[in-house]
Amino acid sequence: MRIRIDIPPERIADMMVGAIEGNSMTRSWCAGVYLRGAWARRQKQLEAPWYSDPKLYKGSFLLEVHEIAEETAPWKIKKHAINGARFRKGLALMATEASSHFAAMLGEADDNVTHDVFLQYVVLGKLVYG
Repeated sequence: MRIRIDIPPERIADMMVGAIEGNSMTRSWCAGVYLRGAWARRQKQLEAPWYSDPKLYKGSFLLEVHEIAEETAPWKIKKHAINGARFRKGLALMATEASSHFAAMLGEADDNVTHDVFLQYVVLGKLVYG
């Protein structure tokens, strides 16, 4: 059975804020999230901070996420290019493999753990860290 769920860009923006701001779990594996592509050149058209603006997630966009691949100094960073297709794939995986977190996201009952799980599925395609 195929089920389609539309996730509003406002919800994606909220999840990105939760994953990026003050989330020690995410910071343990993620060294940064950066805006790339056309939106990077038009960043002033987005509300600050850029990742909190739902306009970004309505169309075509490109993010670069830096994963801490090696925790000993000097850090080794693995760069991941993330676009809308990766978000869709990550959310589909989250719905099937981490359904309680997916339900929390849809019901706006998410917390820092859910935000981290969300970002891991979008960026890494699976839950790697914790």
